[in-house]
Amino acid sequence: MRVASVSGLGQVWSTYPPNVLDHPTKTVGGGEAALLQTACGLAKRGHDVTVYAPLDLGGAAVATHKDVHFRPLRHAHADVACGCYDAVIGWSDHEVLRMAPDGTRRVYSQQLNTMPDDRRFWRTVDAVVCPSATHARVMAEQQPIDMPPVAWIVMPSGVDTSRYSSAPPWASRSKRVGYWSSPDRGLHHLLRVWPQVIERVRDAELHIYYGVDKLLQYADADDIGSMVGEVQWIARVLRDQLRDAGKSVHVHGALSRPQLAQEQLQPRVMAYPCDP
Repeated sequence: MRVASVSGLGQVWSTYPPNVLDHPTKTVGGGEAALLQTACGLAKRGHDVTVYAPLDLGGAAVATHKDVHFRPLRHAHADVACGCYDAVIGWSDHEVLRMAPDGTRRVYSQQLNTMPDDRRFWRTVDAVVCPSATHARVMAEQQPIDMPPVAWIVMPSGVDTSRYSSAPPWASRSKRVGYWSSPDRGLHHLLRVWPQVIERVRDAELHIYYGVDKLLQYADADDIGSMVGEVQWIARVLRDQLRDAGKSVHVHGALSRPQLAQEQLQPRVMAYPCDP
């Protein structure tokens, strides 16, 4: 089967090479990582897979890595519209599904928390893939009752456990807390309660691994495009919190996947407070 896998997160990360998951310095977020891992898995099963993403191909129009083809994101809509594919997967990109001709299998991989606010979406999707059963249930509740039924599929995110085989014993680690998810997923809650943590554990440290600066740039932006007002509010809160944070809070920025795996061996606690 000919499959197009299209990234809808192109505005978040700068360009990256096809081998970004193993690259020593470049990185991407969890949604992009899932896209790349899924593409490799489909290729291993014999499918002809092309990934469209904000790629650095050195000026080339196409590249191949691990039997997966890679094309710059700007070509996605035109290539899909020409009927080149049997199936199209939009990773948080619902507009590309409308480009696919009739008869194309249309799959929407939902990595975020809000379904598209567009009734046309429900007429151009055959299946929605979610990372958990709870997430799928909440997303399904957003479907209008008068729209055609779609298939809801749960596909949990994978973990390469070999990267953590040398983890030191828990008791031998420093009193470090690690946060490595998108900063709009509850980092402001964690920073709000952090002074209380320090009151009880004086030598605790909070280490933040993510491109926080990519979110903070929206704090005072006049035109935030698809960014919703709530995310801009979180950016402003985080800006003030990080400015006033004490020496126990360390912001490392975005690390490559191999670098992050090594850092993840150090904390006693992984913090994922979420933002309900």
